[in-house]
Amino acid sequence: MVEIPKGLRSYRALLTAFAVFYLVSLWFIAQQYHKPLLAKVRGGSKAVTATSGNPSDDVRNATLGFGKVFVINMKERTDKLDAVVMSASLTGFHVDAIEGVIGMEVSNRSLPIDGVPKKSEWIQKKMNNIIGCWRSHLNFAHRIVSENLLSGLVMEDDADWSVYLKDQLVHVAEGSRYISDPSRKTTEFQSPYGDDWDMLWLGHCGSKFRDQSPHYLIENDPTVPPPEQRTQDHAPDFDSAGYDNTTRVVYRTGDGLCTQAYALSLRGARKLLLHYTRPIHFAPIDIGLRELCHDQILGFKCIAAFPTLWGSHRPAGPKNRDSDIQRWNPDAKVEMREKGLTWNIVHSMRLNAENILVGGLDAVTTQWPVPQLTGEILTRYV
Repeated sequence: MVEIPKGLRSYRALLTAFAVFYLVSLWFIAQQYHKPLLAKVRGGSKAVTATSGNPSDDVRNATLGFGKVFVINMKERTDKLDAVVMSASLTGFHVDAIEGVIGMEVSNRSLPIDGVPKKSEWIQKKMNNIIGCWRSHLNFAHRIVSENLLSGLVMEDDADWSVYLKDQLVHVAEGSRYISDPSRKTTEFQSPYGDDWDMLWLGHCGSKFRDQSPHYLIENDPTVPPPEQRTQDHAPDFDSAGYDNTTRVVYRTGDGLCTQAYALSLRGARKLLLHYTRPIHFAPIDIGLRELCHDQILGFKCIAAFPTLWGSHRPAGPKNRDSDIQRWNPDAKVEMREKGLTWNIVHSMRLNAENILVGGLDAVTTQWPVPQLTGEILTRYV
């Protein structure tokens, strides 16, 4: 047998050790690279997410901590899409457009099996647009499921939010994680908003507490509108709860109205699509979501924030350009709005867009006088 020289044996051993080290290093790097991009969900599938392991960083990313952010927009309303894309860009996040559906193009066969009620003249006049809106929101849920996103947020194309939205969402996400797991036993989350929710109702025109559920308080918050500037009559009872007027609350909700903005988890999107394959009555999308939350259909779990984080914007100019659901009468007298406004938002991004572009964040103004708060924002669980 030929004897391998001692020096060559040492060289081969060293080469083998280096190769093993190199392969192990490649495996470790690959695991670390792919880990933030994929998150395991119930059922054994993989869902696309955007988590880094730091919830605050995730909320401040280009999708606000969700898989994607969407806006529903009728293709002829390029003015609205331009405005919302510009506002999102100034805030530091990206939006994908979902084309709004024309109600008359929705087949009767695709509507809930129980059909569309004929209850009033008001319903008859608006039904086509309501159906189109309903289908557009189901298309949002469809996108989450078909793209296997861990979650998605959708907003209407007239939605507005605070210049300081990302700061607000950091606190709301912490509250949502607490509501999802009040025992605080979970230390790792797939989503910065927690993992036990189907819907986050973050932009609404009213929402109430679910009885005997935990609350997360964000106190001394300068972005909370004063009571006289809130247009949300369908609101939780702060007085009975002992909360002051500079507090925002995160909580489980049993109802809500309007859909300026909300998020669905992958689980929630699947439930919503399943719900509308069953023999149920037709209702406008926000009423349908309210029923899911209130009756906990399919175990639907909803978390909300009050005051709302998204509101409806109305620009200066002709008022008949506002809504794509309300019927437009070209022969009607056109009323003009002298100054733009946004309901329920103190530091409106749309109203401050020019200020920011010209003067930066130091030029941001409020819509109305607000109390000058001192000290830091405080948070606590109750």
